[in-house]
Amino acid sequence: MQGSPVPIRAADIPVRHFDLREAGRILWAGKFIVLACIIVCTAVAYGYAYYWATPLYRSRAIVAVQDAAPQINQLGGLASLAGIQLGNAGSRASQRVAVLSSRRVVRMLIEREKLLPVLFPDREENPLPPSQDAPRTIGRGVDYFVANIRSVEQNIRTGLITVDVVWKDPALAAQWARELIDITNEILRNQAISDAQRNVDYLAQESARTALDSARTAIVQLSVTNLNEMMLAKLQDDYAFKIIDAPEIPERNRFISPRRARIVMGGFFTGFLLGSILVLWFSRRSAFKTSLAYREA
Repeated sequence: MQGSPVPIRAADIPVRHFDLREAGRILWAGKFIVLACIIVCTAVAYGYAYYWATPLYRSRAIVAVQDAAPQINQLGGLASLAGIQLGNAGSRASQRVAVLSSRRVVRMLIEREKLLPVLFPDREENPLPPSQDAPRTIGRGVDYFVANIRSVEQNIRTGLITVDVVWKDPALAAQWARELIDITNEILRNQAISDAQRNVDYLAQESARTALDSARTAIVQLSVTNLNEMMLAKLQDDYAFKIIDAPEIPERNRFISPRRARIVMGGFFTGFLLGSILVLWFSRRSAFKTSLAYREA
């Protein structure tokens, strides 16, 4: 029938190849849309960076592992003769680093300082959805602290250990970093005193039973070593880890997050990209509708 519209097929629509000059002309024609998107996105990014985002501060401590056992290598054979397994200095140093990185230290810190209300504020002030309204338990607090607040790294070349604590309160960040080290020293100090006392008691029993002069000599030297270690553990607060660089309270303007300049620049480029896409999309759609109207006519 004359005058009836001709069906349009996708193959009948001409393919328009991308032309940089044409794209620039289109963007210039829609410059006010692009500018509006830039202003909105930059304003949102600025508001988030300077008003909504909570600043996070990092307090860092650098510690060194104290000499685990200065006479272990020399007395290893005597210890085997007396029936005591002392291990080696390297393994004991690794064990000390493992204790510093353990969840046990974090748990003791949370329990001593009663940090659950600090880590998980009252729900009346910060209501959570029903799916996230989980009970505030020590285990949950330890998981959160290990995953988001504390980090422990060891420099393989120097052997120094870095303890970082990131929190929104700079004073608490420095306090927690120091307490993590103190708690670790306390754990290892008490363990060393207990082990040394147990070894001394065992050696005293063995000395009463043996008649060999070589065995008695080994027992005496081992007893002296354990007594020295017990004395050092009782006298030294930094028994396992010596603080090389103590944690300091960061200044209020020296936070690590948010990175405001990057966020604002990201908002600017996001607005430009969004505006450009909208202008090009509207232009493409307008050209498509014009092509359809032409074919129907």
